[in-house]
Amino acid sequence: MKILCALDFSNCSVNAAHWAAAYLQSKGKGNLSLIHCINLRSRSQMFLKIDDYLEDRAKLDLDLLIKELKDQYPKVNFKAMIYIADPKSLIVQLSVKKSYDLVVLGTKGLTSLKEVTVGSVSAYLIQKLDRPVFVIPEKVKYKPINNIVLGVNNDFTHLAEETQPLKELFDPKEFVLHLVHVKRKHDIMDQYDLHPSSPLHGIQYDYKSLKPDRSISRTLQKYCEENKADTLVMIHTKRNWLKKLFKKSTSRLGLFNIELPFLILPAIN
Repeated sequence: MKILCALDFSNCSVNAAHWAAAYLQSKGKGNLSLIHCINLRSRSQMFLKIDDYLEDRAKLDLDLLIKELKDQYPKVNFKAMIYIADPKSLIVQLSVKKSYDLVVLGTKGLTSLKEVTVGSVSAYLIQKLDRPVFVIPEKVKYKPINNIVLGVNNDFTHLAEETQPLKELFDPKEFVLHLVHVKRKHDIMDQYDLHPSSPLHGIQYDYKSLKPDRSISRTLQKYCEENKADTLVMIHTKRNWLKKLFKKSTSRLGLFNIELPFLILPAIN
């Protein structure tokens, strides 16, 4: 497995790198690429000199971090990448060109990469990437993923195909999938049934329909907390309600305040 992890050397992004490395270590092998972007708008002679300084400092910091990671996760192969580029577009290009299986981000950042790990660029990456994106909170340490909550709407047409990455990321024999539908005001049915043409072959799952508690994101967070979920998963399509969660900053920040790993799966459009 190949993972791309965005890094700005904030505590949150370093923790995300550790999480990704520990995840690959648990699988027995894997490749983890750490990418750091120096994103300066001006290209004057003065800023070119700053570029050189920042690049040298980043190389030093990356060398130290990779040494630390290699000592803790000897089964993982590490690669450091430093670019003077806009991280928003670069991560999308690299994920496609180098065929990464997963992109890992932190929920917060402190430097030039902070826009990648929270806010408008996160929404951009979720919309543009055609592979899973794992968002890791600052204080979360890796542990086996056995209890997964998947937020769904009432369209299950492609659910079997869209949940296929879960069987590639985790062992289907070791996790239970809880499908959770948060009803909206116009929903009149108390429960929705899975479409019979889309069973989740090879996945143990159950289904629950909930009334909203202030917001969809808050309802899902509360359900995850009450049921001690290991991760929250959502499927992104151009038309579903997940996109609406990223329209307002309050909803977006509420979603990223969740204190467990948050996985976005690409939809079958």
